[in-house]
Amino acid sequence: MIINIILFGMVVYYLIYTIMRKYRISFLTIVKKWEIKNKERKTQWVVPFLIFS
Repeated sequence: MIINIILFGMVVYYLIYTIMRKYRISFLTIVKKWEIKNKERKTQWVVPFLIFS
């Protein structure tokens, strides 16, 4: 039971990682557009992305 949960979590993590790698460039462009709109909040968007990447 525990092994199944771990395997499922790994699969989900892998899928999310591959999707993020695919759309990393577009995601960064979105972040840059947000930076232009409001530079005060830019750290809130960039820092979590850098941690997860």
